[in-house]
Amino acid sequence: MSYWTLESLVREIRAINSAWKAAREYYGSGSQVALALRETKSALQFSLLRDPVYKVYLKIDTDVDDATEELFGIHLPQAVDGVWDAAHLPVRVAQEHFTDEELARLTNKANNS
Repeated sequence: MSYWTLESLVREIRAINSAWKAAREYYGSGSQVALALRETKSALQFSLLRDPVYKVYLKIDTDVDDATEELFGIHLPQAVDGVWDAAHLPVRVAQEHFTDEELARLTNKANNS
């Protein structure tokens, strides 16, 4: 059961993503505050991805200029504040937290949309 609306969850993810990026610049990527914000963002993304009511899917994003690793974009079924994604999730992190079956389902949705 979802306690968040799609819009509120996506806005929360984006706000924490922005705070994480600012904390990395100000305190460094290994700082406790940056790490906590990164983990919080990921946990909210996992909730978004695991709840079938949201109908989101993962797709490799090849248009990120400063990416240091392969990234998934989390694609939304409708735009939220004019944006069609809920930030990036490193492929490595997705592989650590989702089963092969979950990843297959989440990436297959891209082909069926």
